[in-house]
Amino acid sequence: MLVVIYHVYNSGLPHVPMPWILHQGFSSMQFGVELFFAISGFVIIGTMRRAATPAQFIVERATRIYPVLWASLPIACAFLILGGRDPFAGYGLLESIGLLIGNFLALGPVLPVPVIYKIAWTLSFEFAFYFMGFIVLLSRRHNRDLTWLMIALGLVMCIFTPRAIFFLAGVLVGTGYAERSPVRYLSRAPGLCILAFLALWQATANPQTPFIDPIYQWGRDFHWLTGPLAFIACTAAINGLVHQRGFVSQILQIRPLLWLGTISFSLYLWHPLVLGTVKDTMRKLALPDMLGVWTQPVFLLIVLPPCLILAAASARLLEGKVTRYLRRRWIGPAHPAKHEQALPL
Repeated sequence: MLVVIYHVYNSGLPHVPMPWILHQGFSSMQFGVELFFAISGFVIIGTMRRAATPAQFIVERATRIYPVLWASLPIACAFLILGGRDPFAGYGLLESIGLLIGNFLALGPVLPVPVIYKIAWTLSFEFAFYFMGFIVLLSRRHNRDLTWLMIALGLVMCIFTPRAIFFLAGVLVGTGYAERSPVRYLSRAPGLCILAFLALWQATANPQTPFIDPIYQWGRDFHWLTGPLAFIACTAAINGLVHQRGFVSQILQIRPLLWLGTISFSLYLWHPLVLGTVKDTMRKLALPDMLGVWTQPVFLLIVLPPCLILAAASARLLEGKVTRYLRRRWIGPAHPAKHEQALPL
């Protein structure tokens, strides 16, 4: 939900004037992605422990992500082409086919594959993380534990793409290291830790892409300090939420927010299409001229219902029925799909 609000705020539509600190607060909501990475890191530890085989693990991960991606990507391609932004322009036939396959497999930007549907860039890092987990499980079955090698490989990757380091925050929580460290004391107030993370990571960010510089460029503007502190705050926040500490943890147990957690992945992938369609329609109707600074609040009120309805339908059909069907076909009925619930962040 943080990313949805960020995209509304960053839509380019007129908004109510606000002080600098509120502008920074809304801008920091894009880093809900990092919280999603941390939650994924926590969830994967449990998934690896439950997996009967490495193959079952990777199939369960693939069937968790691919159905929604495969449904949303063709629609995104159609929208781009109809909007005059053909993602295949300048590519030959074979290159276009390769580009499309690479996007259906979510290979970029971890691999040098241009990302067609920009919001899906995170899935490439998800699959890189899954692949490392698969290698760890496979190596253990052959009495060669490559855990530390995969950790080292992941850390090297994070030097160049620091946003991915928050998978490690979730891993530290999932393995219990965070709870056995001084981070436990910070995790008594996960809500404050989330605010601290957003503030510190926003202080580490650039105004434009790439929002976060490689770690070897953190020598300026105290990024060497704000970056690690943001990681600690995120780890403490996830640890506190997992152990249901603090007021925010209780709030997140409210039924509507629990429901929002079940549709969060579908909401993440589908909302840009809804926002783009509504924004273009509003501009064609000259609504920004009529509404002035109230355009963004009205925009949010318009897009929220269809976003939630579409996400709920996607979660039920794609993450539920399609995922169960694929898992029955690929790993058998003994391993039914479990609908994973994330935090509604």
